[in-house]
Amino acid sequence: MIVSLRSEPQERLERLVAAVTAVPARYRGLLDRFGDLDEIDAMLRDRGEPTSWSALEHIHHVADALHSWAKDVVAVADDDAPHRHSLPMDVPRTGSNGAPSRVVLAALHAAAIDLSRAASRVAVERSRARAAGDELATKVSEMLEEALDEAEAHLAQVDAVLGTAVRRRLQPA
Repeated sequence: MIVSLRSEPQERLERLVAAVTAVPARYRGLLDRFGDLDEIDAMLRDRGEPTSWSALEHIHHVADALHSWAKDVVAVADDDAPHRHSLPMDVPRTGSNGAPSRVVLAALHAAAIDLSRAASRVAVERSRARAAGDELATKVSEMLEEALDEAEAHLAQVDAVLGTAVRRRLQPA
């Protein structure tokens, strides 16, 4: 019988860190279904309607959100602040639709790494003090679940936006 030295909250946190690390690959896999980045650049920027978000704006928003959660995780781990997500979640960042798509994807990758590292730091530093570490691991796990929910919701939106853009391009003029 193998006995784990990690607690259930620590193991949960480690699973969530792995899921956050996989976010950029999931987005890239979705984009690859539609074509090479250079080929789909116009579709990535297509809003469909003036009040809609483009796929690129959704991706940039997720990058911004993951960076914000990374700062929140560090603050919670350092007991500097209670959990609060300060990024406006209802509007895309101004100018994000004009950014090069490769830069936006690189920002998403960097943000996922930042959040993963911040959460991993919690797992490592706090695992020695089991009770305090478990409480913190639970709190950070909840934050990571929120981040993953946000990333998943926007991944679905990117899929929908690109699907609509493809259908519009295939319609006869």
